[in-house]
Amino acid sequence: MPAMEEEEVLVSVSPAKTYNNTPHTFNNCLPTRWKRKASTELSGLPLHNLTHLLKDLETIVQDASRELVTLLQERQGLQEEVDIRSITIEQLLKFAEKKQLQMGEPFAIQMSVVHSHCSHGQQTESSLG
Repeated sequence: MPAMEEEEVLVSVSPAKTYNNTPHTFNNCLPTRWKRKASTELSGLPLHNLTHLLKDLETIVQDASRELVTLLQERQGLQEEVDIRSITIEQLLKFAEKKQLQMGEPFAIQMSVVHSHCSHGQQTESSLG
């Protein structure tokens, strides 16, 4: 007699929270877990059950895809915000450096952290080391 295989969870969908604690919503009538089924179990199911399982899985995949798109867009927006802030900080530091050098005083802030954060594949000039 073959041993019973434990069902492996392939997809687990649960509400997630974004950085601002806004919960993402899922359709509550959907199954929240999709488990792998043995081929012998599937081959014994009637066609209407297989069709229902297929529709459930398609819905789970579509919901997960929409959620992923939303999260990727949010991440891209946050990254753009970080990049804009880093560029602004770099420009302010360059302005402060220029002003202090005009007054004959040494500039005490190193900009290497800002340069390495802003580069992202772009070539930035290094004014202080």
